[in-house]
Amino acid sequence: MVGKSSGSLPQHGAGGGVPLATEETPIKFKIQKFESFQVLEFELSGVITPDKLEVVLRDFRKLKLAMSKGLVISGRGPIWLYAALIHEAHPFKWIATYDPRLDGAVIVASHDPNRKIGEIVKIKTDC
Repeated sequence: MVGKSSGSLPQHGAGGGVPLATEETPIKFKIQKFESFQVLEFELSGVITPDKLEVVLRDFRKLKLAMSKGLVISGRGPIWLYAALIHEAHPFKWIATYDPRLDGAVIVASHDPNRKIGEIVKIKTDC
């Protein structure tokens, strides 16, 4: 993962992901696992178009993510891509989007009574 200045998360925890993006698969995923949540960072191989959403969601479904934990989504992409990923992640305990300006992730959906929408989950940085 790239350093904080690019808006990416620092690397912590166990990782894994989908191999390099291809013409058919315009996105690469990286996973970081923590005790109560996991971070899904994505990187696009170029400009993504809406006709690639089915391929992206197919790859998302193949990831080994624990729905019993929270999910933080991070990466540079269009709002419709975030909306599709958040919709697909609905069964997770809670879902948040990373905001580097906050050094944390804002919870946008929750099935956990201990995690509220709008709450910021701090994520440790190396800086």
